[in-house]
Amino acid sequence: MRTLEEEGSQHWLHFTTRHDDIKIAAMSIRYLPMALTRRKTKLLLLVVLAVGLTIYCLAESQGISRRMPHYTQRPAPIANSTHSRTAQLENAAANKEDYAKSFITANSNDNYGNQKWHLVSAYEVEDVTTKCGQRYPQEARTDFNTFEMYKNDISTPGGGSRMRRRRKSDKGPLKVFLLPMTHVDPGWLETFDSYVGDTNRILDNMFAFLKTHPRMRFMWCEMVFFERWWSGLNNTQKAVVKQFVASGQLEMASGSWVMTDEANPFFPVTIDNIVEGQQFIFHQLGAKARTIWSNDPFGYGSSVPYLFTKTGVKWAVINRIHHRLKNFLQNFRAVPFKWRQYFDVEGDSDVYTHVLPYAHYDILNSCGPTPSVCCEFDFKRLTHHMCPQKKPVIVTQKNVADRAALLEEQLNKLSDLYQSNVVLVMWGDDFRYNSIEEWHQQYDNLAPIFDHINAANRTQIRFGTFVDYFTSLEKSNQEESSYPFTLSGDFFPYQCALGDLWTGYYTTRPFYKKQERQLHALIRAADLTTASVVKRLSEPERKWIFDNLSAARRNLSLFQHHDAITGTSKKHVMSNYAQLLFDSMKKSAACIAKAISTSHEVDFEINEMPLQYNQITSKKPIVIEPGNTVSVAVYNSVERKRLETIVLVVSTYKVSVMQEGKLVKAQIEPFVDSVTGRLIGLSCDVAAVINKNLHDRIR
Repeated sequence: MRTLEEEGSQHWLHFTTRHDDIKIAAMSIRYLPMALTRRKTKLLLLVVLAVGLTIYCLAESQGISRRMPHYTQRPAPIANSTHSRTAQLENAAANKEDYAKSFITANSNDNYGNQKWHLVSAYEVEDVTTKCGQRYPQEARTDFNTFEMYKNDISTPGGGSRMRRRRKSDKGPLKVFLLPMTHVDPGWLETFDSYVGDTNRILDNMFAFLKTHPRMRFMWCEMVFFERWWSGLNNTQKAVVKQFVASGQLEMASGSWVMTDEANPFFPVTIDNIVEGQQFIFHQLGAKARTIWSNDPFGYGSSVPYLFTKTGVKWAVINRIHHRLKNFLQNFRAVPFKWRQYFDVEGDSDVYTHVLPYAHYDILNSCGPTPSVCCEFDFKRLTHHMCPQKKPVIVTQKNVADRAALLEEQLNKLSDLYQSNVVLVMWGDDFRYNSIEEWHQQYDNLAPIFDHINAANRTQIRFGTFVDYFTSLEKSNQEESSYPFTLSGDFFPYQCALGDLWTGYYTTRPFYKKQERQLHALIRAADLTTASVVKRLSEPERKWIFDNLSAARRNLSLFQHHDAITGTSKKHVMSNYAQLLFDSMKKSAACIAKAISTSHEVDFEINEMPLQYNQITSKKPIVIEPGNTVSVAVYNSVERKRLETIVLVVSTYKVSVMQEGKLVKAQIEPFVDSVTGRLIGLSCDVAAVINKNLHDRIR
């Protein structure tokens, strides 16, 4: 008998093989060659090989091979077999035919007697709506589908799309909104706590500068940093910050706790990440985020924008998509586009999405197509860093005309990528605006350039926010009766301009990914168990549970960061994340123990917990004395019954399992430590139907 454990779960698979069956099979194989001569053996092998090749060739000629799914053949009328997919979709019965997923072979137009053949899925039914009584949702039609773009326009450049390049708008002056920003990672080269000092300085400088420069704008995204800074302000300072937000000087973008990765997280945790941050903004600042800002994750899925729409967000700005996809969309002036879900035919959950124009989100890749020219307008480089060619110069009355003309030229080239005359320019980089000097360098030199450009009336440029940009863009579309392109699908995998496909982070550092899933399961169980007993707890006990679960949930949200769950941070940073997850697991387990102890008035301890932050979970042996009974609580955190195999390590094989007074079948076998190879005890495997809350007894 063998026992196999599925990695990352509590399910064990058991199977038994009869030894007599093996023996008979072995004898038949072993004795067969002894009855044949070498010549007969060679002849037999040749015959078998010939038959195999014949079968394979016949299968290939019919389009059926082991590389294809399981399909069956059936005759079909000639008219049906020659219909294109487009014609089927336009047919009144398109829903049923499309769901059946018919596949027409390359030789379906050849006659076989008076019949035609086509392949249909083995799961196809004749009348879906009649037999099932259910209509399947119609798939949304969009101008661009990323699945088709990856298949046709990426693998075979220039093929596949029939869209036409839209004409550039010639109505009105060019409108440019320049948004100062900084990108802050809550963990990457250094730990989250190490970066807090840097972000506090940025926000302190923002507070001081915006008070005296009402024309200036700024955007913030990572609520995990903002909450740390906010907690250190007094009431007067908090009132000033609220005024910044209310007046539009300071924009809180996304509102999520961190800028999440979009490939690895489980969607309930993504929801928690959004809710945790947006609740903070609403309760503390009295505001709501209106735009998604996601400039650094390595690819994008359509699910995260959809979840954001449930909070009222309808706009998004992204960056890291496949560089050839970005160029492809720009060739048609298809950016910004309405990002639509496959299931949303009407477009009710569309997200109006802008994609940053060039390779990166820094200033060199923001003002226009020539990085060396844009570098001349990154005025922090007056005293820090270098430029590929010319360094910036201080703007004066003597050179402001030349400086303005050079910047306006780049902006006009940038605007040619878009159909509209409304343009967004991001102005920042990683951990920028960390000194009051840079705030003055950027503002004091850009402001006179803006004034000079605006005086000519060819271009209107000012400091602005995402709300300013999208509001002006939608107004322009309405005035010109222009409708954005629609797009469906996701942007995975991401490929940068250097040619690297960013797919390794889907699986790298699996220990941390597993630890994150385990913490999420514990937090969910803690939420449900504590909710059932909260009325029986005292006020200090409620506060203790609330504080512990809030800290655990925020640490879990922190780990959704695009350099955390992806495993792309430095080793010591990943170790710090693991410590935070481990501490949160202990806090969640303590809350569960408190809830169970309160509801059943017994001492309670969770059996399976890691002993250290860098170890996997281990089972604690249950010592059962003769004549004693040990109670085990098995909690089901989902809304349905399910069959589970419960594995417990016990000290003796002389045990019986009782559930609600009835004997339950159990299997006893040795339990060996996977690391040391030592015999720890005996595992008792119990298969039982778990209700919402089940208490078993082991004797």
